[in-house]
Amino acid sequence: MKEMGRVITSDSKKAEILVMRESACGGHCENCASSCNQTVKIITRNDAQVSAGEIVEIEAGASEIIGLAALFYVVPLVFIILGVVLSNWLLPQGIMGLSSDVTAVLAALLFCGLSLVLIKLFTRGHEMTII
Repeated sequence: MKEMGRVITSDSKKAEILVMRESACGGHCENCASSCNQTVKIITRNDAQVSAGEIVEIEAGASEIIGLAALFYVVPLVFIILGVVLSNWLLPQGIMGLSSDVTAVLAALLFCGLSLVLIKLFTRGHEMTII
């Protein structure tokens, strides 16, 4: 996937780029109910030493996009299921007077939060490169 963007700010190490997301309707926004013309801010390494105001092309491979999508959608789902299963296995009668169903929901929320923290830690060093 290639996108064009404008450099907003840059220094020797990082650049902040504003990218206009391509619409799903192919530019015929009057025919769709989608929210077109959305912009995304990307902070990336400044390997190409670009400066503010420049137009740049950003590229991300399909495998990278699919991997990140799986990370952001599948991992929390797996953690939620794991929280429910562990709750029902370890606490079949519930905890502190709560029913086992309420305990399972609380465990699911806890594990979902844990997955989001782990994803944040895992993606901390993940950046796109300007080409």
